[in-house]
Amino acid sequence: MRQRREHNERMALAWQIAFLPRQKRPNFKKLLARENQASRPRQTAEQQWAIFGAIAEAAKVMRKN
Repeated sequence: MRQRREHNERMALAWQIAFLPRQKRPNFKKLLARENQASRPRQTAEQQWAIFGAIAEAAKVMRKN
């Protein structure tokens, strides 16, 4: 299970990197972790997968256009 999770994480990262050149670049400072970030509620795995699924669906729509 650990190997499958790590593989999926690496594949998700590779997918995101492949699409980065096509995206508007965000402010770099907004991407960095802040010290007070721990006070925010953490996302559950289900929430993270839902976000990833939405991104994947948006990529499908973009490819069709």
